[in-house]
Amino acid sequence: MDGIALTIFFVVAVMLPNIVLTFSQDYPLWHRLTMLLLPAGFYTVWCSLLPRSGVMILLGIPFMFFAAFQVVLFYLLQETVISVDMFTNLGTTNSSESLELLHNIYPVILSACSLYIVLILLAVYSVRRRRVIRPAARRNMLFVGGFLLAAGIGSSFGAMAETRGFTALDDIFPINAFRNRYLSQREWMKVKRYEKSCADFCFDATKNDHAPQREIYLFVIGESSRACNWPAYGYDRPTTPNLTNRGDQIVWFQNILTQSNSTHKSVPLMLSPIGADTHDYIYRYKGLLALFREAGFHTMFVSNQARNRAMIDHLGKQADTAIFLQDHHRRNNYDSNLLPFVRKAILRDTADLFIVLHTYGSHFNYNGRYPASFAKFFPDRITSLDATCRERMINAYDNSILYTDYLLDQLIRMLERSQTCTALFFSPDHGEDIFDDDRNRFLHSSPSASYYQLHIPCMVWFSAGYSAAYPERVASARSHTASPATTHAYFHTLADMASIESPYVSSHLSLVNPVFDSSTVRHYLNDQYQAVDYLSVGLQEEDFAIFRKRKIHLSH
Repeated sequence: MDGIALTIFFVVAVMLPNIVLTFSQDYPLWHRLTMLLLPAGFYTVWCSLLPRSGVMILLGIPFMFFAAFQVVLFYLLQETVISVDMFTNLGTTNSSESLELLHNIYPVILSACSLYIVLILLAVYSVRRRRVIRPAARRNMLFVGGFLLAAGIGSSFGAMAETRGFTALDDIFPINAFRNRYLSQREWMKVKRYEKSCADFCFDATKNDHAPQREIYLFVIGESSRACNWPAYGYDRPTTPNLTNRGDQIVWFQNILTQSNSTHKSVPLMLSPIGADTHDYIYRYKGLLALFREAGFHTMFVSNQARNRAMIDHLGKQADTAIFLQDHHRRNNYDSNLLPFVRKAILRDTADLFIVLHTYGSHFNYNGRYPASFAKFFPDRITSLDATCRERMINAYDNSILYTDYLLDQLIRMLERSQTCTALFFSPDHGEDIFDDDRNRFLHSSPSASYYQLHIPCMVWFSAGYSAAYPERVASARSHTASPATTHAYFHTLADMASIESPYVSSHLSLVNPVFDSSTVRHYLNDQYQAVDYLSVGLQEEDFAIFRKRKIHLSH
């Protein structure tokens, strides 16, 4: 293959995502033109910078990597561009999770990679054969590339006039992909410096009231569980028989939205006094386990998820005892493996106790989250990742919630037997898309959110001893079941439940306090770590229709 043909092959291959974006997304005309002209001009000029185009193509391997990544992303999420969270997830997702997903999409990965591997091999062959592009042909390439580049720059002004807020940095691939990679690295460096940046922080926490009995509080963090598949939120399948049988023992909060659709951002916000609107301060503050520890509780963090060097690990290690089950097992464990650790902690001594459990919940692969004995809904074997397999996915997903119901009920039984002043608080980090409509969206952590990713279940159970000692808090919780809130309320609610005072704890953000302020503006931390309101997270009419049906108001 001569240099000109190789250059054309390269330009077409790396332009593939732009072509798909142009014709699959509802972009205005000038945006479409810029999406095609600007990158095509740049790639053509790039290949003509040296006589040996094979060298420039090999130097363009990062472009090929982003193009292949984007092609796979189209297949998996039907999204527009490689997000900041996608880059972060590459470094924080454990190998077993990755293998579960890759096992189901390896054909498209192999197809995407094979195209670019062939291109790289041809470029290597061209370099070894010392093939060059003749000067006249290079001049023509530079002229064509320069013309396309100039036309692309010109059309970008039309796009800016046509669409408010349009910038090539945000809206043209691969420029936006490179920018998102930079943003991901920037946040990653903040996480790496976290231990130093929060070293001198102190909550100045005190416990202002003591129950007549030992106090035990349990915070269970779920994973990828959406409200619409729970009977307490109108679902017609019995996915939570144990909790349902407990009736009004359980307080269900109906109007909770997650602050992020990505675990590595959502869970730290749940464990921190910081909200999405002040996110950058999270790297200076310690978390919920440190607060309870300061207040005199023995604290424990037990995770069924692998260490990922993200903020969750740092916040978990602020407990007196931090346990990651996958340090001892290289495979994923069922969440019931957390139970012995809780039982042992309750029986170990008589100190007041605070435990955070980080579960696997309903994380994909759904039918790997529960034992065969919990496979109530059939068929549940997922054979492909597309809308044709949705019924099987929903069956497996519902079985995973059934297993979460079992876990929560077992924990409550354990707390009941302890005969202490105790409470259990449960919420997942975010929800999940499962090919719910004609958009064919799947999983979570996408740049634009959906109803299914945002609306999450949230519940609290109080023991008889707790209800007797703090009846006003139980009454307040029941009065706020329909109040609008986000996961920002969790830190303050749990602290208030345990009578912990601190300059960083706000009673106005506590769901168990009569002064809870339901008029507080709700914020979401978007893919680029910017706090936005929920009308600005990329929701579409399908999402607004469900929010209206559920009487959840997104605006202040």
